[in-house]
Amino acid sequence: MIKWGETTGYLIARLKRDTPAVAEVLARGEYRSVRQAAIAAGIVKVPTPLDQAKRWVKKPDHREREELKAYLE
Repeated sequence: MIKWGETTGYLIARLKRDTPAVAEVLARGEYRSVRQAAIAAGIVKVPTPLDQAKRWVKKPDHREREELKAYLE
């Protein structure tokens, strides 16, 4: 599911508005994708492995969380 702030059109508009230099580099084809340009501009934040782990830890049930806790200790 794509969030509103992650559509290609939205990201291009943000790049043009907030970081015109990055938008120009994107227009020249020096980025593989709009998302790569948005990451370089700081518009899209790439979650770190720790961020991903924190999000995942909320999903398992209590037993699985305890097993993970024991594993990490």
